Amino acid sequence: MHIFIIVTSLASLLFSLDTDPDPWNGYSVSTSESLDSFTFNPAGVAIDHGSETGYYFAPDENGEISNKSAFYMANKANGLGYSLKYNRGDKLFNATDVNITFAGQINRSMSFGANWSKESKSISTGLLYRPINYLSIGIVSSFDEELEDFQSGRLGIAVRPLLSDLLTVGADVLYTNQVDSYAPFLELSIGNGISIRSQFYTETFENFTFDDISFISSINLDFGKTGFYINKLNPNTAE
Repeated sequence: MHIFIIVTSLASLLFSLDTDPDPWNGYSVSTSESLDSFTFNPAGVAIDHGSETGYYFAPDENGEISNKSAFYMANKANGLGYSLKYNRGDKLFNATDVNITFAGQINRSMSFGANWSKESKSISTGLLYRPINYLSIGIVSSFDEELEDFQSGRLGIAVRPLLSDLLTVGADVLYTNQVDSYAPFLELSIGNGISIRSQFYTETFENFTFDDISFISSINLDFGKTGFYINKLNPNTAE
């Protein structure tokens, strides 16, 4: 079945963001299985949802259309996928960023994928492990193009404690030579294709306060073959 996804950046037109949201509305290496596989976990390209295609227009950091605006497009199907990022002035066959991903099933519960990025000049490898329906674990490692130098890693876990898709909770750990930050998240599915997600990043939980972090919230509307999402960043208020 062909799944056609139009992803619109309504939030960028409504709110002023000080960071770029993921073009495909991803948030964890443990939950990637759609177009967010290109930015989070390439192993998600092995998850078969039919042919998925998406387009995303990102205004600049002020939510305005300018020469810093970008246009994204992507497609994945049958374990293969690509995504493109065009900045203003790019030629059709010379996009600022090109991602090419290959992925496959190791067994019924484990998938593997690899992604090459033109812009970051890196290769990322990922594993996605789902032993049961309500538990998912993902890990991604990024290297230079020669696969000689390790650049960064991300490990994530997602759990559905109510044994349904009503509530998903989990967290990612981002690391290089040591743990750099944590990214807890939760997603609530209201039904009829509507879900609400919230996530934040923090470097430590010692002397933790919500005043020192930034929240990323999202509302997702899924109409079967067409979907939309709205993102908003709530920046921290710490001085």
